[in-house]
Amino acid sequence: MVGVGCASIGDTSAALSTYCAAAGIHSIVLLPTNQISITQLVQPIANGAFVLSIDTDFDGCMQLNREVTAELPIYLANSLNSLRFEGQKTTTIEILQQFDWEVPDWVIVPSGNLGNIYAFYKGFHMCKELGLVHRIPRLVCAQAANANPLYLYFKLGWKEFKLMKAGTIFAYVIQIGDPISIDMAIFAFKNSNRIVEEATEEELMDDMCLRVGVGKDYSFFLLGKNTYMYKIK
Repeated sequence: MVGVGCASIGDTSAALSTYCAAAGIHSIVLLPTNQISITQLVQPIANGAFVLSIDTDFDGCMQLNREVTAELPIYLANSLNSLRFEGQKTTTIEILQQFDWEVPDWVIVPSGNLGNIYAFYKGFHMCKELGLVHRIPRLVCAQAANANPLYLYFKLGWKEFKLMKAGTIFAYVIQIGDPISIDMAIFAFKNSNRIVEEATEEELMDDMCLRVGVGKDYSFFLLGKNTYMYKIK
């Protein structure tokens, strides 16, 4: 292998390029034009990744990435690689640790490519099988209404899955109409008590401005991808 490649809308490319730089491995990143924040774009560039901006959406980048890695000695780092799930599922361990091993009733996972929702299913079941916890939380797969193929499949009672052309959405990191982890996600949902929900663009924008929690001395608000905290007088 001459390098490791991924299609991304931000987080995957940032993590991939960081670890590749530390290991002295070439990283190749395919990004959809104008669908990634400056903060996330800086990270692969700063870590020396070969970054290509493609005039398409994430689904188009993913298709091109699959073709390139099939023809060239470049290792595929997206969720088609089963090793990816082994890393993603450790998020569930972190959640349980931060809750002092008290299992939350619900875990809501914003989902586009559907890798995280399967990894969470896999991780929570692993923790239960190891005896770390005695139950697992209910998972909610949250999709945007303009990119919701799993939600539509769920509402039809798992009768017919249809790919879709994702419309433009504010939550662009989940703007995916052809999720590559669909088979694993369906397996997780059919073998557990899970639900799928959607949010309209209006709901997404409203929630951006809502207060999401109040602590003893501080109030927390969610705005975009950032949580802002101010002290209550």
